[in-house]
Amino acid sequence: MDYTPSNTGFENMVTQQIQWAGRVPCYPGIGVSASTSRFGVDRTIEQITITRRHQTRGFTIFNYGVAECNDLLPLLGLGITAKR
Repeated sequence: MDYTPSNTGFENMVTQQIQWAGRVPCYPGIGVSASTSRFGVDRTIEQITITRRHQTRGFTIFNYGVAECNDLLPLLGLGITAKR
C-alpha cells in the first residue's frame, strides 16, 4: 500500500516495490481516502499514470466506500479506466 499524496513519494515506493517483487506481479495501492486528506480525481489519475508508466499489472484504490463509488469511480471510468 502506497498511501501518500506525494506523487514523487508514490513513484519512489512503486519503483522499490517492483524491484523487491521481481517477477511477482505488483499492484500498487493508491490511498484515495487512507488519511485525513482525500484525493481528488486529478491526483488519483496522476498516480494511476505512474503505475502504468512502471508497467505494473494494475492498481488498487483504498478505500472503496460510498464516496469513492459515487464520486470518484464514475469519473475514472469516463477516461483513464474506460474500456477501450
